Amino acid sequence: MKAKLKPVCVLMAFSALCSVGAIAAEDTSAKNENACIFSRSIRNWQVLDNRHIVIWASAKEAYLMTLITPIDDTGITMTLAFVDKDNDGMICGRGSDSVAATGSSIHQIPSMISGMHRADETELQQLSEKYKTRLLPRQKDKNNSTSSVSSSASSSVSMQPAQTGS
Repeated sequence: MKAKLKPVCVLMAFSALCSVGAIAAEDTSAKNENACIFSRSIRNWQVLDNRHIVIWASAKEAYLMTLITPIDDTGITMTLAFVDKDNDGMICGRGSDSVAATGSSIHQIPSMISGMHRADETELQQLSEKYKTRLLPRQKDKNNSTSSVSSSASSSVSMQPAQTGS
């Protein structure tokens, strides 16, 4: 009897390991919505709509931030505050951090961040087309010079938005 149970136990253990491996492989393909950046590294941002903001930690490092509740005054307000609620020096998705429209004429409670992930060039291109704005640097022209999204470097977490245009 013991000899018959041994192969069954080995088979069950092997099945469990295979399924755990499949789950782990599936998780790595999904976007990490809990990405973090240091608040001092935020160089620029562009509001896409009242729940989505692209922020840049450098000229080539962009993140798409999604908010739990909309910020209704983003069309009028020119300044956002990225609130590091837990005082760890980082702004993270799926944490206690939030975004507020400062100087708003509408009473505005900060909106918590529901997720944030690093956006690659393909995603930025798709977002540019969807929201009819430029999120990627311009391609080189005949004079071999480039133009990129403007950056307002500041150690403050409250900043002015990116200037977009053609």
